[in-house]
Amino acid sequence: MASFSIDVGSILREIRITLRDIKNGAVASNEKKKAAQLLVYRALSLHPALDHMRPPTGMLADVDWYTELRSTFSSGIFRRLGQNEHFKKMALLGETGTRARIMLLLLWIIGHRLSEDSVAKLLSAAFGDAIKRDGNQDLEEELNQLVSVKEVLVSLQKMIKTKLPLPPDRNPFQGRDYKSDDEDKALPRSELWGYALPEDSRYEYDVRHNPVLLLRSLPGKTIIPQTKLTMLIIQWVACNFGLGKKVYSAEDIDHEVFWNADPPLSSPDLDDEEDCLSVSSWSSRSCAFEHFEGVATVPYDATWQDDLTEDWVHSRFCSVYPVHGWAHRSFVRVLLFSAFCGTRTLPNSSQVLAAVHVADRLYRRLPMDIWKYAEHFIIACSLLSWEKTNIVSLQWTPSFSAMSPDERSTMVIFLDSFKSGDPGVLPPSEVSLPPFPDIRQFLVNPLRHCQDAPDILSLPEISSRDCYSSVNVLPDLDPELCVCGECAFIQSQQPSTLESFHHQYFVVTSSRSSRCDALTRTWEPAMSAAEDWLESLVSRVECQFALFPNVDRRMGPAVLEIANAMDISIGSHLSDQQLLRFFVALCILVDEVPVSIPKVPGPFGLGYIVSLPWATDREDYRVDDGPDRVLFVNGGWLYDSISVDGATLLHEREEFKIVYHTMMPAKFLAVCMPHVKGDTVSFFPPQLSPTTAANPFSSDPAPALDTADEEDEMELTLVLSRFQTDAFPLLSVCSKTGFAAPRAALAALIRIKCLGRVLETVWKPDVIPGAPCEHTALWRQATRSSPTGFDLIRRVLPPSDASLKAADTTAFNELAFGASKDATARGQKLLREMLDELSRRVSPLTKPGSPLERTRACIVRCGAEDGPVDAVVVLAASLRKNVYVLDHRECWECA
Repeated sequence: MASFSIDVGSILREIRITLRDIKNGAVASNEKKKAAQLLVYRALSLHPALDHMRPPTGMLADVDWYTELRSTFSSGIFRRLGQNEHFKKMALLGETGTRARIMLLLLWIIGHRLSEDSVAKLLSAAFGDAIKRDGNQDLEEELNQLVSVKEVLVSLQKMIKTKLPLPPDRNPFQGRDYKSDDEDKALPRSELWGYALPEDSRYEYDVRHNPVLLLRSLPGKTIIPQTKLTMLIIQWVACNFGLGKKVYSAEDIDHEVFWNADPPLSSPDLDDEEDCLSVSSWSSRSCAFEHFEGVATVPYDATWQDDLTEDWVHSRFCSVYPVHGWAHRSFVRVLLFSAFCGTRTLPNSSQVLAAVHVADRLYRRLPMDIWKYAEHFIIACSLLSWEKTNIVSLQWTPSFSAMSPDERSTMVIFLDSFKSGDPGVLPPSEVSLPPFPDIRQFLVNPLRHCQDAPDILSLPEISSRDCYSSVNVLPDLDPELCVCGECAFIQSQQPSTLESFHHQYFVVTSSRSSRCDALTRTWEPAMSAAEDWLESLVSRVECQFALFPNVDRRMGPAVLEIANAMDISIGSHLSDQQLLRFFVALCILVDEVPVSIPKVPGPFGLGYIVSLPWATDREDYRVDDGPDRVLFVNGGWLYDSISVDGATLLHEREEFKIVYHTMMPAKFLAVCMPHVKGDTVSFFPPQLSPTTAANPFSSDPAPALDTADEEDEMELTLVLSRFQTDAFPLLSVCSKTGFAAPRAALAALIRIKCLGRVLETVWKPDVIPGAPCEHTALWRQATRSSPTGFDLIRRVLPPSDASLKAADTTAFNELAFGASKDATARGQKLLREMLDELSRRVSPLTKPGSPLERTRACIVRCGAEDGPVDAVVVLAASLRKNVYVLDHRECWECA
C-alpha cells in the first residue's frame, strides 16, 4: 500500500515490550485489556495483505478513502464506523491505526455472514499471518497464550457478527440484490468463464469453507466463486479495497497481483461502478413499527404501566387481602406512607382506621382535587424526612417472605411514591433510599421474594395467567443415556413453557457435570439451534460496543425462554420491531429474575431506553453511580439510521448525550415522538444557469453572532422526559387528549448545537433514502441551486434567554407544578411558549421567498465542509418537512 509507510521493526518492538510488561505484571490489572487491545491492533496493521492493496475504485472511489481512514470519522460515510469503540481506539496509533482500521473493516466484510466458529478461525489466522512477519514462531505462541489477547479477539469476533455500520447504499449486505436466503445459492457454471481454464489453474472457492483465502496470495490460479455470498465479497473486496483483480478472460490474468478472480454476471464493458451497483443498491422502504401484540412475563409489571392505578390495586391487593375498604383511597395510602417514613413500622389496623378518619374529615373541609395535589407534597416531604433520619437505629430492610399476609397487604401504601403519570412520584433523584428497588420489585414481581406463600400464589395474575407458550420444547430424554437414574425426574419437572429455563439450565448442568451428562447431551441440539438462530439475528443489530459483555455464558437457554415468552418459533424470521423487543428482553435478563418482554411502543415509538450494568468497554464513559442507559431503536429518523433494516443500539458518548427526566426509573421504558405529515411540495429549486446563483442565500446575510461562538462541531442531545415542566411531553405522553403509547413512556426531543445555534425538534424526523438512477453522467453533478447545511444553520436565530432558563428543570419543579391549582392552564402556556420559541428561531428560513418556506423543496449540500447532515435533518423536522437523502449514484433531477 504505497500510501502508507510504516516501520515494521518498530511495531514489532512495541508488541514485544507490551507482551513482556503484561506477562511480568508491569501493567495494572485494570489496564491489561487496553494494553492487549493496542497489541492486537498493532499486530493487525502488519498484515501482508495491506501491502498489496491499491487505491480503491467503484462505489468508494467518490471519497478520499485514505484521508477518511486517517480521520476521526466525524463525518462522511465512515462516521458510524468511527463511533465503534475499537475503531476509535485505533485512531490513537497514527498510521499504524489507519492500517489496522482497514484490516479490521476488511475482516468485518469477509466474516460478517460466517458462523462464529468460522469468524474465530478467520481472526486467528489473520492475527497469525500478521505476527509471522517477525519470522519468530515463539512470539505468535506467546501472544496466543495470553488470556487478555484471547479476550480481545473474542470481542472482535462478536463485533464482526453485528450489523456493519456503513450507510445503506454503501453496505454490501443491504443491497437491492442481496438476500440472506439465497446467499449460499450456487452460481451457474454457464456464467463463469473460468471453467475454461485448465483444472490446475483454477480454484473453486466458497468463502464459508476457507475465508482467509482472500487475505493470502494465490499465484498461478484464478478464483472461481461458487456461491452468491462469495461473489459479493470478492467484488466488494476488489472494488473497494483494491485487493486482487477481477479478470474477465484468460488474457486479463495478471500474475503479479495478490490474486485473480472470475466475477460472473458482468463483462469488460461494465466498469467497477456499475459492477458494485448490482450488489449494494438500496432496498425498499418499510415501516419502522408494525402492529404486534406482545406480552409481559413479570406478573404485574405490564399492568403497572398500562392499567389505571386503582385497577392495578384491585388486582394486586384487593383480590387476596381484606383491604378493599381503604386501599383504593390514595390519600389514605399517602397518610399511612407518611407515618411509615417517620417510624419505619408498617401500619396496623388501628392506624388504618385513624388514617381513614383523618381523610374523611379533611375531605369535608376542602375539595378532593386540592388534597390530590397535596399528596405529592406529603410524599416528597416524607421521603426527605426518611433520608434525613435514616440512622442505624431506624434503618428498615424488608424481608417479604418473613412477613405475615397482613403485613404484605399493607405494602400498598408505597404505591403512590412509585406511580407515574396519574400523576404520581418516585423517590426523586435527590433521595437515596436503599429499600426502594426491592419494594418495587415486590410490588410487580412478588414471586421473586415469596415463591411458596399462599397469598402470593393466589393472586390472579399469577394463578390464572400463563405468560408463556410452548412453541419451542426440549427434546425427549433418551433413558439409555442416563447413568444416575435422576435425569428423567429432573426433565419431568421442567415446565413445557420453559419458564425460568435460562437460570435452571445452568443450575442443572453445572451440578451434574461430573456425575451424568445425559440432560446436557439431550438438550444440546435445542441449545445449538437457538444459538445459531441468535447468530443470524445478531447480524441485523448495529452496536458500537460489546452487545453481550458476558462472552462466556451460553445464550441458548435464554433465547429459548424469550422465544416462548414472545410466542416465536426458533428459526423463524423476525420483523424489525420484534427484533428490537427480543434484544431488549435478552440484554436485561439476569439470573433468578423472570423474563420481561417490552410491549409495542405504539405508532409513534422510536424504541426503548434500557438501563444496563456498565460493561468494561464502557467504563470510560461512566460519570455517576447510575446505570448505563442505552437507546434501542429502529431506523428512519436520523441520517445515520435511514435504514429500517434491523436494530441499532445508541450509547452515550462524547458527541451524543441522553438527558433523562422521569420519576420512574425502570429496566426499560418506551420512547415516543409524535410525527406529522410533511407539507405538500409545489416549488422546486431553480435549475442552474450561467446567471443563476448556486447559493440562494448569497445576497442575504446571516444573523449576526459572535464568531467565538461559531464552533462547527456538532453536539447531539436526546432529551427523554415525562415532566410537564419540559413542555414537549404535553404533546404526547402527558397529553390529556390521549396518545397511543404505553403507560410511563417517555417523550423525546432532539437537540443539536452547532455554530452557536440550538436546533430542536419535538416532531419525529422522516428520513427517506434515495435510489440509484441510470443517468451516470449526472451523478454527483449540481444541476440546481442549493445552499450548504452551514448556510441554513447560520440563519437560525440564537435561543432566547427565557428558553435557556426554562431548560433547567428538576424533579421538585415537576412536583410543585403538578400540585398547583392551575397546572393544566400553566402547561398549555408552557407548551405554547415553547412552540413559539422554536418558530421564532427558524423564522428567517420560512419567510416568503426563502428556500425553506412552506410547500417549497430545497436541496442542501452536506458533508465535512458543507455542514452536518443530522443538523439539517433536525432543522427539517422542526419545520415539519420530510428529508430525502440522495443516493451517491442518483442525479439531482431524478431525486
